[in-house]
Amino acid sequence: MSVAFRREGDDEHLEPKFELPIPPGPNLVTARGLAQIHAKVAELEAALAGLSDETEIAARKRDLRYWHTR
Repeated sequence: MSVAFRREGDDEHLEPKFELPIPPGPNLVTARGLAQIHAKVAELEAALAGLSDETEIAARKRDLRYWHTR
């Protein structure tokens, strides 16, 4: 069979998952905003510990990378 008609797997037709965009420039936050960021990170880390689905784990890790960078 020709290579042109062979499909490697189902994953190759899925939409790619991109990192969440981070705006350029400084991230000026208030003390309250910083506390909210820390609370969001703690919430995501707690949720990550209880997950078993790989796609959910990847999504939570992406969100964690975003909030750690912010």
